[in-house]
Amino acid sequence: GEPNTTTKTTMKELRENPSIKGSGYYTYCNEWIEGSTQYDDTPIEGYVSYAAAEDAAEGMNLVIENYNRGVQITWQVYTPEEIAENPSLGMVQLYYFPAKTANAKYAIVVPGNGGNPTADQFGVQRENYALMGFSSCGHILGLIGSDNEKFGYKAFGLPQPAALLLGYPINDFFEVKPLYQLAIDPLVLGWRYYWTDISDVVNENFTPTYFFYGKNDLYMQRMCYSQQGPLLERKLRESGAVYECHVYENAPHAIGPGRHTDADGWIRQATAFWEKQCK
Repeated sequence: GEPNTTTKTTMKELRENPSIKGSGYYTYCNEWIEGSTQYDDTPIEGYVSYAAAEDAAEGMNLVIENYNRGVQITWQVYTPEEIAENPSLGMVQLYYFPAKTANAKYAIVVPGNGGNPTADQFGVQRENYALMGFSSCGHILGLIGSDNEKFGYKAFGLPQPAALLLGYPINDFFEVKPLYQLAIDPLVLGWRYYWTDISDVVNENFTPTYFFYGKNDLYMQRMCYSQQGPLLERKLRESGAVYECHVYENAPHAIGPGRHTDADGWIRQATAFWEKQCK
């Protein structure tokens, strides 16, 4: 297919592009049901946040270009045997965007609402990786960035990340905690990640963290704003951890790269922060 996606491209047009189809890239993040026709006539600029639409279109063109030159875009995290035993594991996938240079550093990006194959086959360095996450997945990465034996990076046998790069991370799920338990884990008794706040596990060894959030983030306001970014920043400051925090007047929830908002350019700042932390 041609890499001619724009913000005006409808979701149906995007999904029918042979290269998007062939790549296996998942495009049903709003309806959560693959094959749904609910957003067929919706253009990309109506499907994702206004601040993320241009970057989304460019990203889809990059997927198409990579696929057209023979790059494997979609990688399963679990083996066919594990997926046969538990089909929901089939949804756990990595989408690969190769760097322009060999043996580059890599970032694992975990979108909101959201085991690790060896990095060698992707032509990247094992050390000095960054974890980038948004919203609820920013919360998960915050826990992984801690030295907690139960759910920090050590628990997964991973080296400590060089940096966490977080967009509007949730620190405290508040009254949503029991609702999450019912919706996601009705049969699980005992600890789940959303019961622990990032600020609970911050100490001087916490992974260096760059994060931003907006004063007009209505989602955070609904969950007690002061216990979100502001509390996380205070705990990072008091602990002596390495961090950089940016608070913007205009940076609503779900803006991704943040074009057309005060947070525009945050990814470049975050990358510079990451570079500073690399050994």
